[in-house]
Formats: sequence, C-alpha cells, structure tokens
Amino acid sequence: MVFRGTVRAVGTALAVALLVFVGASPVTAQSFDCSVSVGPIVGAAGTVFSLRGSGFTPTRLVLEKKSTGSIERELSLGDAAPWSVSVASHEGDEGEWLARLSSESCSAAVHFTVTSPDSSQLAAGVTSSTPPTLAVLVILACALGGGIYLGRRNPSTSGG
Repeated sequence: MVFRGTVRAVGTALAVALLVFVGASPVTAQSFDCSVSVGPIVGAAGTVFSLRGSGFTPTRLVLEKKSTGSIERELSLGDAAPWSVSVASHEGDEGEWLARLSSESCSAAVHFTVTSPDSSQLAAGVTSSTPPTLAVLVILACALGGGIYLGRRNPSTSGG
C-alpha cells in the first residue's frame, strides 16, 4: 500500500533535484533549434576556447569585446552536425568576449572570459564547464534528503 506522504516526498525530492540540475547546467545560448556552448567559460590568455553547437551550421563568426571593435570570420564547416570551432586567445585579449555564430536561418551567441596569465591560478577552479562529480553527488543527496523531509512533514503542524 502506498501512502500519500510517500508519494509527496518522492515527488518533492524529484522536483528539487530537477531544479538543482537545471541551475547547474553548462552555459548554453539558444535560438529556436540552434544552440551553441563554450568550454572553458573562463581561461587565461593562451587558452583555446571551443565553441560547439547543433541545430544549424554557422557560416559566420563574430567575436566582440567590450570597448573594442569586433573580429569577423567566414566559416566553412560543411554539413558537420554537431560542429565545433576553436578560438585561441593571446596576451592582450583579456576581458569578456561575445561569440556570435550565424547562418542564413539561425543565430546564437555565447560569452567567455579571457583572464591575464597572472590570474590563471584564480581561474583554475572555474575553467571547466562540467561540475565535478563529487559536487553533483552532494547536491543530489541534499536535494533528495530535503525533498523527503518536506514531503513527510505533517501539514497540520507546519503553520500554514
């Protein structure tokens, strides 16, 4: 026999876990069926940033940096799906960048940051676009535990 409290506890735990994982997903920009992501999100000068996407094949790349002009490149990726474009950074490129990729039917953009080589130790912990496995397991355990606790609470004593 299934009790209503058990169903509510499991449902609440799953809802909390879903919200946690949506918030921990990698940076992705989307426009309809077009999507593009970047990895790493932050890297020291000299880092090669990988722009990956699907849903369209871009023919143009525009790199924009605040307070400076833009760099435009034509792309020839053929029918690659999914596709990948590498962008190498150099000293002097420090700052926040916007990469805008477009085709005749679609356009998508994503941000990445180039730091100075001296601050590479500070950025080392955030260069991966994938959360560490241990952190994911801790978050999942907390979400499930909190959901079960909230689902098993007696509604008559919750003050509401």
